[in-house]
Amino acid sequence: RDNPITTKLVQDGFVSATSMDASDPANIAAIHYHLQNEKVENYWVDMLDENNQLLGTSHLGTGIIDKALVDPMATLDIAQRLGAKKIVIVHNHPSGDVGASPEDMKLTTKLAEIGRSLGIPVEYHVIIDHGKFGLIQRKGDVFRHSEVPFQEPAARPLRVPKFAVIQE
Repeated sequence: RDNPITTKLVQDGFVSATSMDASDPANIAAIHYHLQNEKVENYWVDMLDENNQLLGTSHLGTGIIDKALVDPMATLDIAQRLGAKKIVIVHNHPSGDVGASPEDMKLTTKLAEIGRSLGIPVEYHVIIDHGKFGLIQRKGDVFRHSEVPFQEPAARPLRVPKFAVIQE
């Protein structure tokens, strides 16, 4: 007999936040600013409701110094399971350069295309590093990159649920 692998979504702790409102990308940068000290790339997805309020976050991968393997379907699967209406992609660049690589732009575009077909659009993509973050967001029909200055907040009084998909 086949033993199919089944999975379930579980809450796996919390991350600290200054705001639950993802309308301002700086709020997302504040949640993930701990990534500035990582020596390898880490990939996260933040799930939002229809009003850009955070439902939760999930760490989906750890890579090497200049790349992380990303599975678009796993990204959107966890968003669907949580009932997200939109997502924000977050990762770090250990190099200190928050410029968007061609791979970052391709990933954002691909996730946006798949997400749109599933009814879960990509709101934007944040790239974390010291004192600034990169922001990839839609401008008309294409995604564009900009750099945004950032100062780490003194406090993060709120808690965002952290989720993971596990095998049963």
